[in-house]
Amino acid sequence: MSGMGAGASTRPPKYICVSGAGLVSTSPLARVLAGQEGWYWSDERCAETSDLFSGLHGTKTVVPKGGRLGSFPIRIELGETDQIVLPDIHLGHEEGRETLSIVVRSRAILTRHRNEIASLDRLFEGRARINYSKAKTTALVMAKILRIPLGPLELHLDALENQTRGIETRVLVNKEPPSTDELAIIRLELLNLRAGLRGVQRVIEALLDPSSGAYSELDEKEGEKDRYLQHLHDQIGRSLAAAQGIREAVETLESIAAAADSGESNLFVLRLTFLTAVALPGVLIAGILGMNVDFPGSGTEKGFYWAIGLMVISSSALFAYLLRQSKRSRQPLGKFWKDLTQG
Repeated sequence: MSGMGAGASTRPPKYICVSGAGLVSTSPLARVLAGQEGWYWSDERCAETSDLFSGLHGTKTVVPKGGRLGSFPIRIELGETDQIVLPDIHLGHEEGRETLSIVVRSRAILTRHRNEIASLDRLFEGRARINYSKAKTTALVMAKILRIPLGPLELHLDALENQTRGIETRVLVNKEPPSTDELAIIRLELLNLRAGLRGVQRVIEALLDPSSGAYSELDEKEGEKDRYLQHLHDQIGRSLAAAQGIREAVETLESIAAAADSGESNLFVLRLTFLTAVALPGVLIAGILGMNVDFPGSGTEKGFYWAIGLMVISSSALFAYLLRQSKRSRQPLGKFWKDLTQG
């Protein structure tokens, strides 16, 4: 992802989240999040100087620039009257890794009645009038923001589940062995997906940990604050369980693919055995005929009759072998012969 500030790490995190001063600023919440691997938090006013968050998690402030790949705005509903506007959402890739930048402006609240932009302080004031503490309001906004990276991850999870189900259908209905290359791609994408889900999960767990000090305001509404993040944490847990189910299905399909490859190898050996069984008597018969070329009426027909006898014996033995294999495979002899000779 191009256009990142000079202070960015050479290996970008899985997700980069940049927040406005009105939401976290220099609160304990910002410092807890800054300590989470793969998350960078900063104030939009720190675009010129990054002293505010210097030293947090050993990195400098990252401020997203415009013109990135997949930039689009988004609005988050906050009750019936307000929306929080995220004007800069950037999805991109850098060094083969997906990155996500979220910018929350200091003046980011859009009121529906007056259609005006207000600061985030207004959000806290308005929520306080309906018995929402600042900790609870922050948790609500945090939960809504954290849902943004979960959206693409869950869509990708559904796509992988449908793709795996399609492969299972081909195997069960069409008797078509699965492709090992296709399964390898699913396994790799599933690995990246699980890493992304766990990255968001670690941040939520840090916020839920009372010892982290993420919230400086703790009151009797603490349980309600946790409810937003706990629901999101449970949602990620269900997604991880679904990912584990896909992984187990892929492992089963890989076993079927390995068995199919083994069956093809066994069929190759069977064909080789068949050719050997036909070739050896033929060589023996040709040797006898070559050493003793006698024909009926010449007075010495032993070589000819020996050759005829060996041919009958070898043909009978081959027919008996094919009949036995046909019974074992529960296939008609004609179909077994076709499979043996043509695959």
